[in-house]
Amino acid sequence: QLTKLHQLAMQHIPLPSLGQSNPTFPGT
Repeated sequence: QLTKLHQLAMQHIPLPSLGQSNPTFPGT
């Protein structure tokens, strides 16, 4: 799961849930 989330973050995909507070992952 963490790997998928990382891939999504790297692709800069605006997730509906994470996007509300974290538009970009704190690490990219």
